[in-house]
Amino acid sequence: MTKSKPTYIWHYYHNQLVTAIFFSMPIKSRRARIKAIKDPGEHALRLRLLKIVKGKIPDEITKFVERNYSDGRRQDLSREKSVIALHKKECKNCPWNGVTIFPIQED
Repeated sequence: MTKSKPTYIWHYYHNQLVTAIFFSMPIKSRRARIKAIKDPGEHALRLRLLKIVKGKIPDEITKFVERNYSDGRRQDLSREKSVIALHKKECKNCPWNGVTIFPIQED
């Protein structure tokens, strides 16, 4: 049996820059979940930022993710320089501040 490769998705969770998903139709299921359980005031931003990574995630990161993926644990790739650079290219006008897509607005 062949091991499935991950699909990388920007902002699958508000506090994670990119998430490796190992099941089919991750965007469709996540959109439905956002609409069902998240604050309606967050829907537009969450749905706009939720997208499949188009560029290449380095092989060493994918190997790390595959090696360490167990029990549904997500690997935090938010500090990987190559991931940050790719995010900058693919996710224009993104409010990601290194921690969340919902940074605290100062009055």
